[in-house]
Amino acid sequence: MFKKAALNLMYNFGMGGSIIVGYLAIERKSFLLIFPAIAALIFFLMQKIKLMKEIKSMKDPRPAATQKIKTK
Repeated sequence: MFKKAALNLMYNFGMGGSIIVGYLAIERKSFLLIFPAIAALIFFLMQKIKLMKEIKSMKDPRPAATQKIKTK
């Protein structure tokens, strides 16, 4: 689980870096950098969504006695 949390953090840094590079490229009118920044942002976003789906579908590793009891 720690590896997945670290991977999620790296995806967040990648998305933040892509946004910063894209902003700076637009500010400097460097269209050569805008398109790779957008592509990188889309890549990191898709990977993050895939990771979140994988984490959601994981079975809870805690024993049944320590899980939260659902009440009506």
